[in-house]
Amino acid sequence: MASPESVDTLVEAHQGELLRFATSLLNDAHLAQDAVQQAFIKLVSRRAVDNPRAWLYRVVRNDCLNQLRKNRRMTVVETMPENPDACVADAGAELAAADDRALVLQALDRLRDSWKEVVLLKFRERLSYREIAEVTGHSVSHVGVILYQALAEMRRECRREWEGIE
Repeated sequence: MASPESVDTLVEAHQGELLRFATSLLNDAHLAQDAVQQAFIKLVSRRAVDNPRAWLYRVVRNDCLNQLRKNRRMTVVETMPENPDACVADAGAELAAADDRALVLQALDRLRDSWKEVVLLKFRERLSYREIAEVTGHSVSHVGVILYQALAEMRRECRREWEGIE
């Protein structure tokens, strides 16, 4: 059984990222909070977990997928930077950057759900290939293949849009 101190430390370290991940899967902050809370409750009753971060992501993911199966919907919520003006110097560049972000998000949204999940875990949640493998149940090498294929597909989608090819 995990000690209260170690659970508190894990809550502090990972609650925010787990909430963001769950919200991106469920598109509902309240359901996301429930999923994350349930994961930490399950952690308390576990004897030992080798990689608590990956284990928590997997438990949250499974809870979210179960909820989605009930509702038969899966959407991804992406957040734009809080202050895009700080990212870009002039209005023209800002508009171009916003268009590029929108294009990338559109390409991401067109990916099959399993690829989208791996891309989000890697680039938004910053999980390692090993952690993604533990969360999704894929092998580490398969995670690499999925990322390669997903990014290639996103590149093709963006290129089609930039060149005006539908």
